[in-house]
Amino acid sequence: MPNYLYVFDFLAACIIAVYVFRWAVNAYERRLHRAEARRRLARMELLDAMDNVDLREVTIQPRPKPPIEIDQAPREFFDPYDLLPRQFRKPEDEGR
Repeated sequence: MPNYLYVFDFLAACIIAVYVFRWAVNAYERRLHRAEARRRLARMELLDAMDNVDLREVTIQPRPKPPIEIDQAPREFFDPYDLLPRQFRKPEDEGR
């Protein structure tokens, strides 16, 4: 005849594990809700701040491009033969 105390111990351990798991899930959800509430509050504060701005007065200006200096001007056509070491170049390429 099996000892039923072990069965009750197992059931008690399962019940405790379920409560611990539920506590952990609730704590995680509370953390998520607090983060969401913080984001919502920040968004509302941002929207409140934007209510005070007249968007008709705000103009987005493009950033001016800096003038191109002569040293930064595009070079002539790139020749891949310039990357080859001398021993791999053909004699007719030496004049390049």
